[in-house]
Amino acid sequence: MAKSILVTGATGFIGSRLVNSLVDKGYNVTSLIRKGKEGNSKSNIIYGDVTDEKIDFKDLEFDCVFHLASHTPLEKNKKILEKVNLEGTKKLFQEIKSITKSIIYISGLGVYGETGETVIDESQNYNPNTNFVKIRLDAEKYLKDNSGEHKIRGKANVSGSKYTKEIFGIKRIKSKIITKDGSKIKPNQTIMKITGNADKILACERTALNIITRMSGIATQTNKLVKKIPNKTKLYATRKTAPGLRYFDKEAVEIGGGKKHRLRLDEMVMIKDNHIAVEQSLLSLIKKTKKKYKKFEIEVENIQDAVLAAQEGATIIMLDNFSPSQIINTIKVLKNKKLRKNVLLEASGGINSKNISKYGKTGVDIISIGSITNSVKGIDVSLEI
Repeated sequence: MAKSILVTGATGFIGSRLVNSLVDKGYNVTSLIRKGKEGNSKSNIIYGDVTDEKIDFKDLEFDCVFHLASHTPLEKNKKILEKVNLEGTKKLFQEIKSITKSIIYISGLGVYGETGETVIDESQNYNPNTNFVKIRLDAEKYLKDNSGEHKIRGKANVSGSKYTKEIFGIKRIKSKIITKDGSKIKPNQTIMKITGNADKILACERTALNIITRMSGIATQTNKLVKKIPNKTKLYATRKTAPGLRYFDKEAVEIGGGKKHRLRLDEMVMIKDNHIAVEQSLLSLIKKTKKKYKKFEIEVENIQDAVLAAQEGATIIMLDNFSPSQIINTIKVLKNKKLRKNVLLEASGGINSKNISKYGKTGVDIISIGSITNSVKGIDVSLEI
C-alpha cells in the first residue's frame, strides 16, 4: 500500500512541485488548498486554510505531513504573518497530531541571518533579522517542542479495559470504563476512571497498565494490518505469544479485527516440517492423522506438497514462506485440478505491514503473522491521580 502524504501549501511554487513529484512516485497524496485554487487532479483535494478553526480531514490518516503553507517575505504586516505562519502552524499541528506519524516543516536559511559565504549547518546559531524569519523560527521551535515521538501519536484501538477493571476489582477499587474495548482512541483521551484508596490503586497500577498497554498495542497493530487486506481474507494470530499471556494476546487480536486461530494444540492438529522430517513421508503422516482426526492443517513448502495435502483432505494448507507469485501459481494448479474449493489456504512467513497487501491480493483465505503478538509495541497508557 502506498504511503499516505498530506501537503499543505500545495499550490505554491515548492508545494505544487512536491505534490507532482510524490504523485509521480506513486504516493497517495492529499493536497490542502484554499478555495478558489486548483491543485493536482491526481491528488486528493481538501479545501481549507491553516487558519480555519476546524479542517475536515475526512477521517484520513497520514504517514507524513509536509507543511509548506505560509505567507512569503513579501508580506510585511507582522500580525498577518503571525496569524498565518505561526498561529496557523499551531492550529494545523493540533488537527494532525493524532492522525500522522511525522511532520516535515519547510523552514528556511533566513533563520540564521546574513551569513555571506559561510557554509551553514544545524550547529549554526540562529540570528533572525526580519519579522518574517523571526515568526518562521517561532513556528519551527513550536513544532520541535511539541512533535517529539511521545507527542505525535496516531489513533489506537483500546483492548484490555475489562481485565484492567477486574484487576482493580480485586482490591475492591471502583472503576468505570469510559472507552470500551475495540474503540478508537486519540492521545490524551480517558479510557477509565478509578476511585478508591490510593495505596490500593497504586498496588494494582503496574499490572493493570501492563495488560492494557500490551493488549491495546496488539489490537492496534492487528487493526492496521486488517485494513490492508480484502474483507474475505482473514488475519490469524499464531501461537507465538508471551508465556502466560496467550489468552490475552489472542483476545487482543480478535478485538483488533483478526482471528484467534488455535488457542491450544488440541483445537486442531497441525502437521509441520519437523513432524514430516521424523516420519520421512508426508503421505504416511497424513494417513495416520486422518485415522484420528477429521480436521487438520498441513504446513507445506512447495506446490507438489500443497496438491498432495489437498488431495488427501487437509482442512487448511499453510503455504510456508511462499512469495505472492508462488501462491498465485499454487492456486492456479489447485483450480486446474479442481481442488481449490475443498481447502482453506493460509499464507505465513515473512509477511509484514509493507508486503501484506500483496499477499492479500493473491486469493488466500488466511494470512497469519506472528509479529502481532511476539513483537508487540504497547501503546502509551498512564494512570494519573
